Amino acid sequence: MKQNHIIIVLVTALLASLLMPVSDTQSASPKMFVPKSVFGGSYEVGSAVFRLVNPWLDAVSRTYGITTRIVPSATDVGRQILLRNNVVDITGGGTEAYLSSQGLFAFANYEWGPRPIQSAWFGLRMDGNGLIVAADSGIKKIADLKGKRVGWYPGQDLVNYALTPSVLAFAGLTWDDVKKVNVHSITGGVQAIMTGNVDAAYGSTIGGYARELEASSHGIHYMEMPGDDKEGWKRAREIYPLMAPVACTVGAGVSKEKPKWLESLLFVMMVNEDKPVETVYFMTRSFHETYNIYSKAQTGVFEGWDIDTSISLIELSIVPFHKGSVEYFKDIGKWNQKLESLNQSRIEQYRKVKAAYDKAKDEALEKQMSAEKFADYWTKRRAELFK
Repeated sequence: MKQNHIIIVLVTALLASLLMPVSDTQSASPKMFVPKSVFGGSYEVGSAVFRLVNPWLDAVSRTYGITTRIVPSATDVGRQILLRNNVVDITGGGTEAYLSSQGLFAFANYEWGPRPIQSAWFGLRMDGNGLIVAADSGIKKIADLKGKRVGWYPGQDLVNYALTPSVLAFAGLTWDDVKKVNVHSITGGVQAIMTGNVDAAYGSTIGGYARELEASSHGIHYMEMPGDDKEGWKRAREIYPLMAPVACTVGAGVSKEKPKWLESLLFVMMVNEDKPVETVYFMTRSFHETYNIYSKAQTGVFEGWDIDTSISLIELSIVPFHKGSVEYFKDIGKWNQKLESLNQSRIEQYRKVKAAYDKAKDEALEKQMSAEKFADYWTKRRAELFK
């Protein structure tokens, strides 16, 4: 394990030296600043997140004539290493923003703890997300999954501890009611359905893997979560609150004529808190100015990415907007005192959690607490903050 960790650090350092974004710090004003490059992080090629981040980067390159590049990683920690080490300027994700900023699961350890991440842009994903099965499996609804094999993604805490359990909870199930089967990635999970290694796996309607399953001899079927099932959604949101029901019409196996009720997830374009104001100002400006370009990459998928929706989603998020984003919103008359108060409350919440983590870590080190015990110790200490 230690040797693998050293290899990851060395590879990351090499990537940083090869791909380090170049900043032009000579610009006198954030309004005029255009960097020489923007590198973005995402999940693996073909994933739904890749298909959200890449169109924006392409639009930025075409509009401003700068170098852009997407750097994928299949794990939460891998993407945060890229962001922390400035291999990428920005990275896209949802639950990962919550887990990393709060120091939970893969980040509940001595090395990580709460990450000082902020948002350059929010989006509400209009693709549908949930558990996928083969159409010829005989599995019709979530309750039918009891005793079945469900994909478990090592290193993907957001899927394992929040998203998949939220779908199971909709029907009153937990991981104890199904059989966990390890799969190496989101794409690999759905591919395992085609090979018969799992019965169900979490995924998105716009992932390339969904198209593959739809086109296969098996066909694709989604475990629906009807929007009018209030009790089901109550159980699901108790597991993961940053989502809403959507009658999905975009992606594989769905249409305006045959929508499917699935999860719509909050999407966060994350940056480090110490990212220069002018760089984040530019990225936020580019999300706004190039919206009419990247939003056409996939019909309907980016409907929740317009500027007014993005700003309003601060109410749903636990992660604050970066100072550079706020400056841009002020400059175009989109910011007000209510939004400022909400944003400051998110900043203060992070500081409260970080202070509690630092204290817990010092106490644990003094007691020579093992890493495994510290994870549980810190998670309980954090929970006490919000009782």
